[in-house]
Amino acid sequence: MTNAQDISARLDSLPLSRLHLAVAALCGIGLFVDTAELSLGSVLSAVFSVPGSPLDTGQLAWLLASVFIGGAIGAPLLGWLSDRHGRRTALQISMALVALPSFGAALSSEGTWLIVFRFLSGMALGAYPPLMHAYLADILPPRWRAPLDMAAVSLGLLGWPLVALLVWWLTPWRPLDIEGWRWALHVGGVMSLGICAAFWLVPESPRNLAARGQHLAAERAYGRFARSAGQSPPPAPSLSAVPNPSTGPAPRREFGRYWPRLVLIATIYLFRPWATVGFPLIVGALMIAKGYALDRSLLSIGFGGFGAAAGALLAAVVVDRIDRRMALTLVSAGLIAAGLVIALNTSYELLVGAIAAFSFLAAIYGPVLSIYAAEIFPTGIRASATAIAWSMNRVGSAIAPLALLPTLQAAGPLTTFATIAITLLLSLLLIALFGPKGRARLSVED
Repeated sequence: MTNAQDISARLDSLPLSRLHLAVAALCGIGLFVDTAELSLGSVLSAVFSVPGSPLDTGQLAWLLASVFIGGAIGAPLLGWLSDRHGRRTALQISMALVALPSFGAALSSEGTWLIVFRFLSGMALGAYPPLMHAYLADILPPRWRAPLDMAAVSLGLLGWPLVALLVWWLTPWRPLDIEGWRWALHVGGVMSLGICAAFWLVPESPRNLAARGQHLAAERAYGRFARSAGQSPPPAPSLSAVPNPSTGPAPRREFGRYWPRLVLIATIYLFRPWATVGFPLIVGALMIAKGYALDRSLLSIGFGGFGAAAGALLAAVVVDRIDRRMALTLVSAGLIAAGLVIALNTSYELLVGAIAAFSFLAAIYGPVLSIYAAEIFPTGIRASATAIAWSMNRVGSAIAPLALLPTLQAAGPLTTFATIAITLLLSLLLIALFGPKGRARLSVED
């Protein structure tokens, strides 16, 4: 057995510990900032859809798309960095790179600079989710991998409603004569810096270190998990046979037979954001188009967003009880039903309920797909493969508002949602026909 295989086997055999929980919680807090920053798109779509807005439809569409265009570039770069230099390092860099553009966007005086800074933020925001899922897949025991990942997602998704409610609360108040959405960006920048620093307190992935040939560092990182679980880490007998183990070159890991999986996941990620990102992004504009004032539109986004956190939390309990592919099929059907209710109704209460239901289901669909993707690639290419695939999610996320917002204004909600439903159906066909079986409660090394 190689050292990398030995580390993987010992990690998988550990009971759940406080350190596992702390890492999952920290990842969830980081995702909170990521989600809050991204969901500002929904807030901005409402703010700048009000009559008299300084942005026209084209500028607003580019503003919504800019963060995702940045993500399409940043995700593969940080994914490569994660596989070559460590999961924790890449997560720290992604959080650090969120902060400065957030401050810049908050201080922007006109639309062009706001678009530029949102693009720069997106380069880091686009990478965080696949990096987080790869890190958690590396370190969590198989029995707890998916439930704790979903729990972290549930914590992270609270960023959506809370940032909307923060802007709703601050907009009429305008502390220091600063708009509410600018305050939200300042808060996000400060939190990003704090999370970047907090990642120093948790270990690097032992599995990733061993895969890169950093055997002594892998043993030290594993030792922290073992001690937290109440076990004394035994010496690894393979270390004596490894020359210069702490500085040896990382073994080269080719994609090889995993290219078909990469193409499959990348294609599904390209379709995914039309429902889970594009539709929520235009909800604010849709509420304005249905005749509701800005304050009620922001409130609907905020309360609707709590459905996302609830969905991920429920999924944490049942995620391993249903085959990954079946879960994605059932949730897609629910998304189509909730979207039709949003498109066809004008009752405020019914709209808020349908938005919450849509958010509830989207919060299950996205993370289950991400967990599924992380599980079907080996450690040596896990972050690179999932980040490359995730970059297509950002491409789809960039295209979606550019296409959906003009469609909403020109053809109405029903045509807009029909476009989204087609992407959901195509994703289902791809998973059903070509998707490998998921690895619920199994080792991530096949």
